[in-house]
Amino acid sequence: MIKPVNVWEAVMWASVAGMLVCAPITALVQQDPTGTWVTLIAAMTAAIAAGGERHRVLQGRGRD
Repeated sequence: MIKPVNVWEAVMWASVAGMLVCAPITALVQQDPTGTWVTLIAAMTAAIAAGGERHRVLQGRGRD
């Protein structure tokens, strides 16, 4: 498993995990397909942000 480069990356990945748990609950319990798609799109956005944060931090470390 890859360790997070900083606290913010860990928070972002934890948020993604939470959203991926909430999406099927929204779909099954509330029977709300729109809410499910919004949750999945938010999870995708957070995953991209976490990847960008990782890239930014690792690029910054290479310059030192």
